[in-house]
Amino acid sequence: MRRPLCGQDDNCLGVRIPPHPRKDLIPDARGEVRPGKGGMSVFLDDYKSISTSILPPEHGGMNLRRVWTFSFPFEIFPSDLSLRFGSGSDHGLVEPASLMHINDFQGALCATGNSWEALSESPPSSSPEPLP
Repeated sequence: MRRPLCGQDDNCLGVRIPPHPRKDLIPDARGEVRPGKGGMSVFLDDYKSISTSILPPEHGGMNLRRVWTFSFPFEIFPSDLSLRFGSGSDHGLVEPASLMHINDFQGALCATGNSWEALSESPPSSSPEPLP
């Protein structure tokens, strides 16, 4: 079974942090992150609500990178992670459930890797290095 690469680059299982130009969150001076300050972007339920800039061509979009779907119920989501959705929105963030170091947060996201399935088989346009 194919799983997403773990990392801090676009299309990886993880969050982008500075100096990435499209950072998902900013760790504090001690490298810690907390709930409510950002996380990994996700969409709930129907992939058809996702922007065509994110969807792969075989689903009506323009994205040439692989798109992933989460394949187990949110009720059994890992306890060190939390999901936050805007009011009435299908877009949300996977955030740390409590104060933790960015490396622990990236590790917790990476640990969910076997629960993601490829929505498309489009090859990734780059090959970022996986997290250690």
